[in-house]
Amino acid sequence: MAESTKPILEISELWVTFPAYRAEAIHALKGIDLRIDQGEFVGLVGESGSGKTTLARAVMGFVPPPGRVERGRVLFNGRDLSHLDDDARRAVLGRELAMVIANPRAELNPVQAAFIEEQAAQCGFCMNGMVMGAKVLLDKNPHPTVSDIKQSLNSYICRCGTHLRVIRAIQRVSNSSVKA
Repeated sequence: MAESTKPILEISELWVTFPAYRAEAIHALKGIDLRIDQGEFVGLVGESGSGKTTLARAVMGFVPPPGRVERGRVLFNGRDLSHLDDDARRAVLGRELAMVIANPRAELNPVQAAFIEEQAAQCGFCMNGMVMGAKVLLDKNPHPTVSDIKQSLNSYICRCGTHLRVIRAIQRVSNSSVKA
């Protein structure tokens, strides 16, 4: 009989959400389950924007606001990280558990990079909702018109007044000659 190994990291039913202005919240992660046993090496593979970094940030407790871990459990060496106070978390992070980003600029998906270059989202609320909404739009329609963009992202645009920059950012990503 094979020897049972103890999990170093165990993630159960993890959900991460980002609020959307005048719309239903965006579920960036839905019910993620993952177990990594001692001695195992695991690589997360997926296209840009698929949730790899969001998962790592959720494990570390670094989901950027206004996003949040809605539910689920993250156990590291048997300790539930979501129930640690700040001092206990700091004792674990960096010493026992770390997240390494080789190139922070490469971490951004093309939509997020375009939003930053166009200064398209002035507030955190817009950035998270509109980047996710833009990605969904571009997945469905790689060359949207201005009308398509406005209709798709209407529920994500708050009152910070950046909707024209948002349109330019999406046009940049679509690499199309977008017509109104």
